[in-house]
Amino acid sequence: MLISIDWIKDFVDLDNIKDKDKSITKKEIQDKVTITTAEVEEVNETVSELFIKVRVVEIKSIKRHPDAEKLNLVTFSLGSEFGSGNESELKEVVCGAANVRVGLKVPYAPLGSKFPDGLVLEAKKIRGVVSCGMLCSSKELGLGENSNGLLELPEQTKVGITFAEYLGEKSDVILNIDNKSLTHRPDLWGHFGMAREIAAMFETPLKNRFSNEWEKKMLAKIPAGSSSASGASGASKSPIKIYFEGESAGLSYYGLSVSGVKIAESPEWMKRRLKNVGLRAINNIVDISNYVMLELGIPLHIFDRDLINDDKVIIRRVGGSENILFKTLDEIERELIPTDTIIANSKKPLVVAGIMGGLESGVNDNTTNIFIEVANWKAALIRRTSTRLGLRTESSQRYEKSLDSMLLKRNLLRTLELVLEFCPTAKVEGGIEYAGEKGDLEKAPLILETSAESISKQLGQQITLERMKEIFEALEFQVGEKGREKNQEKGQEKGSVLLEITVPSFRATKDIDCEADLVEEIGRMIGYDTIKLVAPTSTIKTTRLSYTKEFHRQIQDFFVLHGKCLEIFTYPLVGERTLKDALWDKLRDATSPHYLNQDLVLINALSKDHDRMRPSLIPSLLEAASLNQKYYDNFRLFEIGRFFDRETTKTGDNTFNNAFVDEKNMLGLALFDKQENMFIEAANLIENLFKYCKLKVDLKEEIARLANKYIPVNWPGKHPKEFLNIMALGKIVGGIVTINPFIYKNFKMKGNLTIAVVDLSLFEESEGKQRTKINYKPIAKYPSATFDCTVIAESKIYVAQILDVLKKMKMNELVDCKIVDIFPMNNNKKAVTVRNIFLDELQTLESERIKKCEDQVVATLAKSGFPLKV
Repeated sequence: MLISIDWIKDFVDLDNIKDKDKSITKKEIQDKVTITTAEVEEVNETVSELFIKVRVVEIKSIKRHPDAEKLNLVTFSLGSEFGSGNESELKEVVCGAANVRVGLKVPYAPLGSKFPDGLVLEAKKIRGVVSCGMLCSSKELGLGENSNGLLELPEQTKVGITFAEYLGEKSDVILNIDNKSLTHRPDLWGHFGMAREIAAMFETPLKNRFSNEWEKKMLAKIPAGSSSASGASGASKSPIKIYFEGESAGLSYYGLSVSGVKIAESPEWMKRRLKNVGLRAINNIVDISNYVMLELGIPLHIFDRDLINDDKVIIRRVGGSENILFKTLDEIERELIPTDTIIANSKKPLVVAGIMGGLESGVNDNTTNIFIEVANWKAALIRRTSTRLGLRTESSQRYEKSLDSMLLKRNLLRTLELVLEFCPTAKVEGGIEYAGEKGDLEKAPLILETSAESISKQLGQQITLERMKEIFEALEFQVGEKGREKNQEKGQEKGSVLLEITVPSFRATKDIDCEADLVEEIGRMIGYDTIKLVAPTSTIKTTRLSYTKEFHRQIQDFFVLHGKCLEIFTYPLVGERTLKDALWDKLRDATSPHYLNQDLVLINALSKDHDRMRPSLIPSLLEAASLNQKYYDNFRLFEIGRFFDRETTKTGDNTFNNAFVDEKNMLGLALFDKQENMFIEAANLIENLFKYCKLKVDLKEEIARLANKYIPVNWPGKHPKEFLNIMALGKIVGGIVTINPFIYKNFKMKGNLTIAVVDLSLFEESEGKQRTKINYKPIAKYPSATFDCTVIAESKIYVAQILDVLKKMKMNELVDCKIVDIFPMNNNKKAVTVRNIFLDELQTLESERIKKCEDQVVATLAKSGFPLKV
């Protein structure tokens, strides 16, 4: 958006800022506006610096150059205002123009002048004579192509004036403000709103010519009298009536009829201002509509009143069956659809509401009667129509920002003021017509509470109450006091004055909403660059992790540091195909009617592969293993992930109620090797994990009376032999299983895969209460004795049964036992090597005592059906 400083000076005296003995420079304005309000991308001057430096001079004498036949030494005068007129103060330049003569008035460029071609004049000798500047041709000034001689100016031209003054150009500084930085500030889309900001930032008064007195003066020029609070004048003879028909984008609509206008050119000052901010002057009436929009920030439209049929203006949406081709002012035909709002007469559309007028309804050279429209529209609907049509205009840009309906009447009266000024014969007919949504002009003002202490605390700098009031009132906020803040505990006054800030209506449409916005107003006006940098003074306290988080970290540490595993993260959402590949659909029975979690399917799933909550980590681990086995011969993966557990309870009629679903954390472990079986390794890892976490679990073979819901007995992916329950506190909390090769083809795998899953919720809920207490034991002073023996067992027997036999022995010397190796034999037999550790903490074990212990171990194993291999 382009802002003219010359225009701003109508409302702010920038040449007499307090505490300054000179006018503000354009660099100061640019920096201040950028820091305080909106980003100024560039600053330009409408008159080039060259035309300001170049002056009109009169040639007084000419003589030949002593060393050049075609050059002359020309003496000239700048006039009495710029010199005394004495011959000693006349200036001299070297000139080779053929048309130079005494008495000629020409443009003179002094030293330091910069020309359009980049040349900068410097003092230098020409054939031994110093030239103090240059007399210019039209080409050198960028005004034409003639370079054969000096630019001859009329004889009556005043000597000494700048070339800009000669051309009648008035210098103006134009700020190019980034539109994106004004998106939240609809009040700044006009020069008056920007002038208010500039006056506040430079702490100088705002010259508000649109006061209540001005409004009364303008209303007195309307025969029907002043408007009522709702905006209607009560006039009975208005030529045009306004109607809202059905739902539309309309909020408020004002109209006023004027007769006897005369279409002509606008005054030079208006044409110059419009040109400086990028608009082309058309005629006085059209230019007024553009000028008022750029001045006050609210668009308007002026109709040729004689083109409105039946003296009606109807605001409505395009009809449901209508498909309208409408030609706008830019002479392009556009299709309107039923969601678009139009302003129409009884026969046809006249304007696309809030965007652009129609070609056949606007002012033309023959217009004598006009209808002035000033309206406000719903921002979202205007934006939608503008985007669909690909038509973004000066009007639509402003309406998209949510304008203030309370300012519409001011716009209307300002338009009328200029119409009457440019067309003295014009006459208002009837009164102000109004139509709109009920309550749009009756909104209660927004009042926010704050205090000087609160604002200072949030900004980090002490600011006086008086300074805050100055800033708020300069921005047209009303400041009132509401007593003092009280101590909530003791009911005592704290001393800080509680302020009630009434937000002006033009800032309450989408900008100011809460106390933080008020703090921002003070901060930007005092300048964020003036706030001293202070390190925050806050107490730093250590944050203790929850037990659950500590527990999960222990698991992660163990598997990474001791288990040589890699952690993976899979989606808690799976697809039906994944569950079917994992043969989870085979679990359908009376206890599991929701076997595929079909009642936990997302309505708006992004993909069919992740459309439902997973009932277990096992399908996800199978997918991860399938992917990794393509690239690695062996790997170890673990995950702590969510699964959705369905609590199944038996009802009285022998059916099962499983409507409740609980989200829980599950540990998943997957060990894969192309050659080796990983079942024993998985069991060892799980057992050692819980020892590391100081939790007691048992690994048990399948128990008929207890069902494992984590690895169901009827799941086809379960290996018929290699399976263990994981038990804690008498409950099954998981399981270890080798995956049946039968399922490998669904995942295109070859090798050996063992999976372990553990429901962690039991351990998380207990918060470590079941953790084994650490009892310190010093290192034994006496040596231990190791005894390995190999026994024979049935192939189908779990080796854990052998260890159970030894653990039940009442032998104080036996402190540990473990399986060393397993050897398959013929006849469905296997040899199991067991290592036993004997120790007495009070004395050294003698050989006879060790022998006795060995014999007792062998005898106990043989008695239990595990004879010694010989």
